[in-house]
Amino acid sequence: MKKYYLIALISGIISITLYRFAAEKRKCIPLPLVNIISWSLKDQNSSIFKSEKLKGKIYIANFFSTRCYLICPEIMNSFIQVCDRFDKREDKIHFISFSVDSEYDTFLVLQKYIKKMKIRINNWTFIASKKEQVYKTLINKFNIYIGGKNGIYDFDYIKTFILCDKNGSLRGFFSLESNILSALVRAVNFLIENK
Repeated sequence: MKKYYLIALISGIISITLYRFAAEKRKCIPLPLVNIISWSLKDQNSSIFKSEKLKGKIYIANFFSTRCYLICPEIMNSFIQVCDRFDKREDKIHFISFSVDSEYDTFLVLQKYIKKMKIRINNWTFIASKKEQVYKTLINKFNIYIGGKNGIYDFDYIKTFILCDKNGSLRGFFSLESNILSALVRAVNFLIENK
């Protein structure tokens, strides 16, 4: 009988150890992929937004167009859900939405969109520069390959969020699946808690 208790005790200790190891592993975040070079683009108010404003803050970026009706609503709704998870941490995290349709997404269109979507703008910036400037920034500063032929890019509606840390290093790409978005939230919390 004592033998069974001993086996159960050892099994319990091993199980707890493995569970703790798995829990610690889930807290890990991707290592820095790229150290992003300073950049500046126009925002929704036609003001120059400089990456220096993000110093000391974690930020998450996405890509969209206000006239994309197939995938962009899903992208923005997911982005809003992630933003809502950090409602009380506005001083630690910033959100950036890059418009990839500058011909349509003028400053006025973006301002109307922000009101329509009821987006809290205090820690969320919409980038409204010309498409070529946005793509050059992504390629040359973020080091993100966009592809294309003869200078024509094919990046318009990517279903990916980009996470950058307080030092401006790109930490990872996160898709819209709920388990991946949960990993993004865990990674942000880890970055906030571990200065």
